[in-house]
Amino acid sequence: KFCIICELKNIINSLYVSATEVVSDEKQQFVASAGVISKYVPILSPAFKIGEQEDSSLFITSLLDHCASYLSSYSTTGSTVPISQTVIDKIFGIKLLSTIECSSCLKLFTKEEFVYMLSVEINNINSLSEALIHFTDQEILTGENAYHCSSCENLVTARKGLTIHTLSDILIINFKRSIT
Repeated sequence: KFCIICELKNIINSLYVSATEVVSDEKQQFVASAGVISKYVPILSPAFKIGEQEDSSLFITSLLDHCASYLSSYSTTGSTVPISQTVIDKIFGIKLLSTIECSSCLKLFTKEEFVYMLSVEINNINSLSEALIHFTDQEILTGENAYHCSSCENLVTARKGLTIHTLSDILIINFKRSIT
């Protein structure tokens, strides 16, 4: 049976052995390879097709999701640790806070989202700092893009914002570029 954690451990171990062990003619040289994992790509994400070019950011997100899911399935029954707190979540998890404020009734709607990667736009952006500022810029929802407020029961102008609530120890950033 395929175990993603075991395969990643084997790859890391082979990297460590390759880097630390002096290889002589008599010894077998270990080479780290993701070949074993590539056979199981459809398990990581059914959207992936072997032999076709795919989005690397989608692959890393699928890989981390799969690892976290695998680890959370081994959490002990009655554990006080939330399922969203696997070692993968602690190392790579980012909590985003999305807010929408209705301009009519001033009700604030909040939604938390847990991700492993920030996807920031880089069109006409000159630095990472600028890209992150743009990522968290507020947007006014109006006209065709007006917000349907569940409190007012109307289409209203609203202010939408995104905040990085919690950052991970290791931050993965996907730079998105639109082709126009």
